[in-house]
Amino acid sequence: MIKTSVIIPMYNTQEYIGECLENIFAQTQKEIEIIAVDDGSTDGSLEILKGYQKEHENLIILCQENKKQGAARNAGVRVARGECIYFLDSDDLIKEDALEVLYQKLMDHQLDFVSFDAETFGDMPDEIEKFRYYDRSETRIDPERVYSGFDFWNQFYLDHNPMITPWSFYFRKDFLDIYDIRFQENLFFEDVEFAVKVYLKSERMMYMPRKLYQRRIRQGSVMHSKFELPHLNGILS
Repeated sequence: MIKTSVIIPMYNTQEYIGECLENIFAQTQKEIEIIAVDDGSTDGSLEILKGYQKEHENLIILCQENKKQGAARNAGVRVARGECIYFLDSDDLIKEDALEVLYQKLMDHQLDFVSFDAETFGDMPDEIEKFRYYDRSETRIDPERVYSGFDFWNQFYLDHNPMITPWSFYFRKDFLDIYDIRFQENLFFEDVEFAVKVYLKSERMMYMPRKLYQRRIRQGSVMHSKFELPHLNGILS
């Protein structure tokens, strides 16, 4: 039985993808599959993936022309066989026991998804302070309460607490399939619209006040790239 399908969209992250994969292979939860979706990389990222695949039979590689992260994540969901879905960015990391504790929380309370916190690291220390909102542990959110996504959003939106980043959600796959919740493709900032659908449709979700995700702040990521017309189109969409 596969408990978690970890979906990793990848585009030109040869410097980081090896560390990301090693991080997943070291998870305490072993009943996992890793679905890495190469989104038309032009560096050595795909070759690195193929090297790891020779040693890890639970690593699945999908390739597509460049259609951005939303399309890559959708491709991963289509072939995923796990009970649960987790989206991990190819330059980031998660704590060693993250998948195990999230799976247990979701199953114990029969949830649609679990939301959790993150910490930042990287080569842009002046930027890291901007992401303090990744830590919601001191807010009014009750970690013992089961919320509907609608109530959770309405209660905490003004506090800037609802997270809209896919890596801050751990999903029951059936929930995404029943409501056909997928990402818009060929867009920047596709995670915003995706997150709104998630909150609107979820009847049972919980918040875990643990920094299970490690978000790398670096030059060249979408968040720190020059803002141009395609980025505006993504926001408007």
